[in-house]
Amino acid sequence: MNKILIYLSVLTLFSCTPDDYEIVEFDYQPEKVKYVETKINSDIYYKNGVNTLDASFLYYDIVTYIEKDFEVNEDGDTITITEEVTDTLRLKNDRVPLSEISFYDENNEPLEFPLVINDDRSEIEIFAEVSGIRAEKGLKVSILPLDENHDKVTIPVVFHMIESKDYDFFSYEASDFQRIIDQLNAVYDNPEYRAANSGNPNIEFTLAKYDPNGILLGMSGVNALNSAYDGADLSEEILDLTEDWSPEHYLNIYVSSAPAMDNYLPTDVFDTTDELEYLEGLDLTAFVSVEDVEAYARQIKQAELIGILIGAHFEDNISRYTYHFLSTNWPQVVGQHLGLIPTVVQSGNSGTDYCFDTFEYSELFKNSKEKKNLEGNYFDSENILDQVSTNKVISAEQVKRVRWVLENCPSRQPWKSSFALTGNQ
Repeated sequence: MNKILIYLSVLTLFSCTPDDYEIVEFDYQPEKVKYVETKINSDIYYKNGVNTLDASFLYYDIVTYIEKDFEVNEDGDTITITEEVTDTLRLKNDRVPLSEISFYDENNEPLEFPLVINDDRSEIEIFAEVSGIRAEKGLKVSILPLDENHDKVTIPVVFHMIESKDYDFFSYEASDFQRIIDQLNAVYDNPEYRAANSGNPNIEFTLAKYDPNGILLGMSGVNALNSAYDGADLSEEILDLTEDWSPEHYLNIYVSSAPAMDNYLPTDVFDTTDELEYLEGLDLTAFVSVEDVEAYARQIKQAELIGILIGAHFEDNISRYTYHFLSTNWPQVVGQHLGLIPTVVQSGNSGTDYCFDTFEYSELFKNSKEKKNLEGNYFDSENILDQVSTNKVISAEQVKRVRWVLENCPSRQPWKSSFALTGNQ
């Protein structure tokens, strides 16, 4: 059967199903605005005088066309079958003039974003409006107090750059490592970006200055090593190569041709910790001391239990090296090292990160910064544990998990020692 489509609107060339929108680009025309949705990046707002609430919108054109089919009946006659079809097109919202965009609360009061809330409201409902077409459904945001009172801790970082026998190590400069530290501090140390649900971990990362013998490092935060091994053998040797670099004094980041690990979650707590305080989602085992944790990690040959293992690539594949090292999602891997769980719901995890103030979403949307949460609302991912994200936000509940790990896990406590920065015990 040959099918002929007669379009009433050229826009239908880009039509798609309502559950699988393709964003199409056209010059803005008010008459194309048929349906509007509100978009927010958090349904929790912490009122602390610093956090800001923001909102955006999605808008759609609804187009109708005639679909005409031809078929031959039993008598051999060609008959025509027509059907009117309606499609919904999502249009690119960065082409809408600011003068056409408005937001209102549940009382029809206009809102200006970004918004800092200082009044006594416990909730706000937001409605987007484009060219006079208002969203049918508002999105509610709970307003909660936030009393952040975490003492500043400083974590010295050392990158063990391990050159294996089969690879020439890539060249690096001191600025490469400082750039990583700056990226971490923008999130963990008085964050530069304070979204609605942001918290402040008050953690400062800095490059270690002294080696385990109290000798000043030639390049701050860098320990260059050579190995006679490669691949899996190198992975098992890493802890032997770095035996003197205890997590008591350093956050160890092992950079080598050994494969990168996906799981950096802490596994240890002091045995004096009340079992009721164990964090959900972490497979924790009580240890008496950091030495016991190190011994266990060496026994099972897993450096990622007490540090972070990054699989770098070398001069034979510079593009992959760039991705796996300089472009590593450092706030995310450090967040997992400090007890945070990815927010994506996928096979292999419990479907929750145990933080009520983060959006969880399906892995179906993991390849885009725009995602759909489990309630079916779109949002632009900002959280450091979202896959493909702006990596700007650590939520207040995530801060609580991180600070708990810092206090209770012996392999996560180099902040208690000043040795890496002073060379003195």
